[in-house]
Amino acid sequence: MAVLLADVQAIDRVRERDIVKYMHEQPWAQVATDLVAMRAQGRDIDAGEVLATIDQAARARLAARLLEDATFADPTARQKVFDDCIERVAAPTEAERMKRMLAELRRFEELGDEDGAAELLARWNAGRRSDSNVARPIDKKSGSTVDRESDEGQ
Repeated sequence: MAVLLADVQAIDRVRERDIVKYMHEQPWAQVATDLVAMRAQGRDIDAGEVLATIDQAARARLAARLLEDATFADPTARQKVFDDCIERVAAPTEAERMKRMLAELRRFEELGDEDGAAELLARWNAGRRSDSNVARPIDKKSGSTVDRESDEGQ
């Protein structure tokens, strides 16, 4: 949030990449929504006005970062912080990815599209293997993970 208040171009990048929809933690999600809306309306960003909308403890932490942390005065450091934050916010959790994949798998199965389901599972399993050396593929029929190391079924 400090980056957004320190650099209005960061707000534009958040809007362009539609990052706000990934933000869930309050009050930050609402502040980001308000900042994006203010920029879209062509309004100037008044940090005091924005800070007044959040509780005292959050306001004090954010104000301290803006005033005391030199990172936010340095454009290169600020960009690094921004990139790191955006990556973390936009990266879906493993549970969210699994939920979306299973919903899509059910849709393929309802349509009787076995090829589509198989392709989805292949993509999922390939991604899981690249994410971790210990990731296990998903079984098409059960939807559960497969332990290739076990001797189950042999």
